[in-house]
Amino acid sequence: MADIDVQVAQFFSDAVNDLLAASNVSATDIKAIGSHGQTIFHQGGKYSMQIGHGALIAECTGIAVVSDFRMNDVAASGQGAPLTPAYHQYLLKGKDGVVVNLGGIANLTQVASGIVTGFDTGPANTLLDNWVKKSKQLDYDRDGIWARSGLVDEHLLAALLADDYFQKSAPKSTGPEYFNLEWLEPYLTGDETDVDVQRTLVELTAMSISKHISKGADVYLCGGGVHNLFLAERLAYLNRHSEIATTNDLGIHVDYVEAAAFGFFAKQTAFARALR
Repeated sequence: MADIDVQVAQFFSDAVNDLLAASNVSATDIKAIGSHGQTIFHQGGKYSMQIGHGALIAECTGIAVVSDFRMNDVAASGQGAPLTPAYHQYLLKGKDGVVVNLGGIANLTQVASGIVTGFDTGPANTLLDNWVKKSKQLDYDRDGIWARSGLVDEHLLAALLADDYFQKSAPKSTGPEYFNLEWLEPYLTGDETDVDVQRTLVELTAMSISKHISKGADVYLCGGGVHNLFLAERLAYLNRHSEIATTNDLGIHVDYVEAAAFGFFAKQTAFARALR
């Protein structure tokens, strides 16, 4: 574990130094690095571990590093995830709206009348990617094409949606430690086709997100799941009384929201601004 922690920190440091060299920017021109690290364990409200040691990155780059974001949140009685609602509020620039991050886990931020709430809704890509990997030896279902060819197994979907996590009220967070193939397998009878399971998992993600989106809300999607065109279509269909867009319309590419958020947090920390 220690070796991997050091190796990841070195990899991140090399990436920073290469970027500075390519951009002709000096390390002295950078106020701080916001380094989230690579999560290897998360249990909401109790403990969260990331590798890629911030102190090593600071030494290797000569730049102050702000890190250990999730345990700082847990120590302050938070869930440790999601951390991005404050940045999502910043992106909305005073407007009400909903930002949905389709990562391994889906998280949702709602900003209404200046009040910000955020939580993990459940799985997004983690189950989809693991199932297609097991079934077809592919890393992901490109554009959701395979899932699109299947049918929803209504019995399976109802059973999955009855899981305790979906009944919990916010604040709540989860991770692949919970939503994984070991979680899924007890729900399967063996009579399902692989493609119908994939199709049902898309619906699970879309429905577990959509139940938290108010009618008429402005919704902005981000994260890798945006590239699953079928999943995006299902979200649009289930929320057809809302405007569904992406964070590209807020000025941040869907693939870079998470990275930009931790840069934002580093800036807030460097200037001693509290995040609420």
